[in-house]
Amino acid sequence: MELQQDLGTKKRAMCQPKGPDADTDAGAQDLSDLGWSHFRQFRDTKVLGDLDQAVGCFSRAVALIPGGHPDLAERLTSLGVSCIDRFRRLGALADLEKSIEYKSRALALTPNSHPYMSDRLTSLGVSYIDRYQRMGDVDYLEKSIDCFPRALSLTPDSHPYMSDRLASLGACYTDRHRHMGELDDLDKADSRALALTPGGHPDMSRRLASLGVSYTNRHRHMGELDDLDKADSRALALTPDGHPDMSRRLADLVVPYSDRYRRMGDLGDLEKSIDYFSRALALTPDGHPDMTNRLGDLGISYTDRYRRMGDADDLERSIDYKSRALALIPNGHPDMSHRLGDLGTSYTDRYWRMSDANDLEKPIECFSRVLASTPAGHPDISHRLASLVVCVRVASRNERNEIRHHFV
Repeated sequence: MELQQDLGTKKRAMCQPKGPDADTDAGAQDLSDLGWSHFRQFRDTKVLGDLDQAVGCFSRAVALIPGGHPDLAERLTSLGVSCIDRFRRLGALADLEKSIEYKSRALALTPNSHPYMSDRLTSLGVSYIDRYQRMGDVDYLEKSIDCFPRALSLTPDSHPYMSDRLASLGACYTDRHRHMGELDDLDKADSRALALTPGGHPDMSRRLASLGVSYTNRHRHMGELDDLDKADSRALALTPDGHPDMSRRLADLVVPYSDRYRRMGDLGDLEKSIDYFSRALALTPDGHPDMTNRLGDLGISYTDRYRRMGDADDLERSIDYKSRALALIPNGHPDMSHRLGDLGTSYTDRYWRMSDANDLEKPIECFSRVLASTPAGHPDISHRLASLVVCVRVASRNERNEIRHHFV
């Protein structure tokens, strides 16, 4: 109610006659105030119209301010923040690009000694992460890693957002490890962020989840089972039903169970991974940036169970989920070859089971596309070439025993 009254007051003020400065400082300030009222109401009610109104007000406020005006950086920051919220709501890449543009311009206008420098570095770093997660461009991941340490260097340990910033940097290092394989990246930031988070803090579950992901990735690098045991379920237990991060918590918890199944062969771990993946997927809205990974990874878990139990329904589910994941990947994305290879493998499993020649044509198509997108010198090129060669040989000779030996 207070927000609605505040909006009404500001709208009436905007309608009052103004003097010759109405289109300059005073007008820009009124628009900015109105924009923030709409933005706060959107954060409270999640009504998209309020967010659109906020973006419109902030855009007009920026347009009214001349270059060099002392408030320009603040206005650009407000516009960038509202654009990133709209990107996260609607998924429009244009909003993400505008957010980066406006925040970058704001940062360029901010002197190093400015009290908001750390906030603006952090905000830009977050938009870079969103850009990396949407498009897979590692350059934007590196840009985010450049922003967060600079922000941290300006943030005292007692600052209320210190643990947030450490956690964001830790997530960046985890993503870079996945691409580059640097073990040092796994030992940075997450533990310190958790140590600075007091018991009962609303972000405690997120900190635990991030640290769990780091332990899982370190297990993949070092092979230590103790790291999988540390990636525990405390984060999930602290996340209430209906929380917007519930799907992420469930998906994060899948990984240690899947890895432990592949290491130890305990069917119970595989069943838990499928259960958590299915629950995470059910909570993931269309257009969510993690939808592709969740579909594809659930498909892989069904492949594992099919190969263990031999249930044809699991094989069909694996093909369905992997196909849906592949359909969401834009051309040129670094995960394209990986997803194509996964789908090709499931088609070869179905060919071996059903002896349908159509099922052999599909993996040939998949592996041909995989090979075409694999650069010379890639560590997996020999395996991918072998996969294609075996399929072609089986197609010409119908050597079912050979395909079974290669893919099982």
